Amino acid sequence: MRKRIPFIFLFSLLTFTLDLGAKNINVTTAGTLKSQLTEQELLTVTELVISGEINALDFVTMSGMPQLAVLDISASFISSYEGSNGTRNEILTYNSNSIPPYAFQNHFSLASVLLPDETSVIGEGAFYNCSSLESINLPPDLTRIEGISFEGCSKLYIELVLPERLTHIGVAAFKDCSSIFGDLVFPDNITILKQQTFQGCKGLNGALKLSANLETIENYAFFDCNNIQGPFELPNSVSKIGHAAFTDCYNLTGTIEFSNSITIIENSVFAGCSLLNGNLIIPNNITKIESAAFKGCGFTSISLGDNVEIIEASAFMDCGSLSGQLVLPKNLKEIGSSAFENCSGLIGDLIFPESIHTIGQRCFMNCSGFSGTLQLPASLNEISKYAFWKCENLSELVLPEDLKIIRREAFAYCKRIKGSLVFPEGLTTIEQGAFIGCQQLDGSIYLPSTLRTIGNKAFSGCWSLSGELIIPDATIAIGAEAFNYCTSFTGVLNFPSNIVNISSRTFENCRKIESIIIPEEIKSIGTMAFSECLELSEIKVFARTPIDLSFSPSVFLAVDKSNCILYVPNGTKELYAKADQWKDFLNIVEMEVTSDVTKVIDNIRIFTQPETAMLHITGIKGVVKVALWDLNGNLLYQSNATEGFQYSLAEYNQPNFIVQVFDGKSSLSRKIIK
Repeated sequence: MRKRIPFIFLFSLLTFTLDLGAKNINVTTAGTLKSQLTEQELLTVTELVISGEINALDFVTMSGMPQLAVLDISASFISSYEGSNGTRNEILTYNSNSIPPYAFQNHFSLASVLLPDETSVIGEGAFYNCSSLESINLPPDLTRIEGISFEGCSKLYIELVLPERLTHIGVAAFKDCSSIFGDLVFPDNITILKQQTFQGCKGLNGALKLSANLETIENYAFFDCNNIQGPFELPNSVSKIGHAAFTDCYNLTGTIEFSNSITIIENSVFAGCSLLNGNLIIPNNITKIESAAFKGCGFTSISLGDNVEIIEASAFMDCGSLSGQLVLPKNLKEIGSSAFENCSGLIGDLIFPESIHTIGQRCFMNCSGFSGTLQLPASLNEISKYAFWKCENLSELVLPEDLKIIRREAFAYCKRIKGSLVFPEGLTTIEQGAFIGCQQLDGSIYLPSTLRTIGNKAFSGCWSLSGELIIPDATIAIGAEAFNYCTSFTGVLNFPSNIVNISSRTFENCRKIESIIIPEEIKSIGTMAFSECLELSEIKVFARTPIDLSFSPSVFLAVDKSNCILYVPNGTKELYAKADQWKDFLNIVEMEVTSDVTKVIDNIRIFTQPETAMLHITGIKGVVKVALWDLNGNLLYQSNATEGFQYSLAEYNQPNFIVQVFDGKSSLSRKIIK
């Protein structure tokens, strides 16, 4: 038979249990809280109300109570303490009316706290990582909230009202307090906002009003506060804004007015603030705009001060709402990679000041709105890869006189640039795809005598380029598909002796080329290298042993092999008539090969007489072709020439010209002054 437990005993047990969970204590002597709690109570009390006088020793006791969830010390006086038994394991002076440093750090059960109104300081890390803390009051006498005081209190759900007497908020004080909400209004005593102060406070969903006396906003101060909203006003007193201070505050609206004391706009400071709009004015006191400073902002126009010298990587990347003409500062020296990438609303000409020495990769990539002239500074040595990729509405290109290298796809798909392409003497490298898809380049192309390499697909699809393609003697490599689908080239295609390989599809569909000269130095020809050269009438090959084409199918695909004459060295016709693909030509004709076939222009001298404005060319053997160009790529004159050639330059207004002499095998180019 079961024994029944009397009801009065159950009631007494419940009352005893509840008493263990809640405790109200008056501490008459500071530092004695622990003595007023049993060992059981220290482990089980969940609610604690304290009155009287307490100090740092008592905070040690409270922080060691693992079940404590609700703490009310609003009726207590916090007195000073000096010693090594406080919340830090070192001798410290703990001031009165101050919550000791690290008083409740990592207290995972603490959910609610009431502080005395007289509290003036919340110490460093006082509530650090109290991940269950939901409510706390900020007393009216509070003057300082030290660093990381509430960092990681992700459940703290209060409307944050900062006391009027507050003068200091420390580093990361409210970092990742993602549930605090409401407006964020700073009292005018605040002059510095420390780094990461409100980083990750995603719950702040009202207006942001900065202190009228604010001088410094440090790094990451409002990073990822993406629900702060309303017009943004930057006080005129602010002289420094740290990097990423407002990154991803994408509900801030309005424009920005910088004070005259700011000299550098630091990296990522307003990155992702997509609702900031209007005219962005960068005043003359600013000298540097760091990386991603305004990336993804919604500004509709931009005015850059004359003293800006450096615009770093991604500074205005993805500012798709920017419109109007971009006027670059006259003292600008450097533009970093992707600085204006995807700013498709910028229009008109793009003129670079002569002070610029660096244009980074992808700098103006996808800026499809530019519709005028692209004028690069004369002193620029290198154009970085993808720098003007798909600036598809640019209509004119002016290249620098000191240019040495054009990197990969620098002008790829700039499909509306027109005119001739005149590359300056000194250029050594044109990399892969540099001008791929520039389909409206409709003039001639001038490759300088210094050019060493032409990359894969460098001019692929430039089907409007016309005239004769003359490859300089200095060139040692031409990449695959470098000129494929350049359907308007005409005349003779000759390879200099430094080239040993013709790559695959290099001249595919160059359908108007009439003649090809292949010197004996060429050892291999790639697949479809000359396929669909439909108007080819002759090929001159100087190798006594036919180049093996057995591993390069369709080298001459669609060439009219019935009518195109294949010229080969004396005594080699029978070899070519048996060789793979060479044998497909029905007209194989032997020719005399002389030892000086490549030496015709070695002794040529080009000079002018200023008093008569007369061009002279001497040292010509036989007949050569002479072409005269202006520096914009316009062909002014072209003729055959023999020894003692003269031509008057008097009718031309410009002082500078490029003269090119071509003997059918090699070429010589010079820049001259009238």
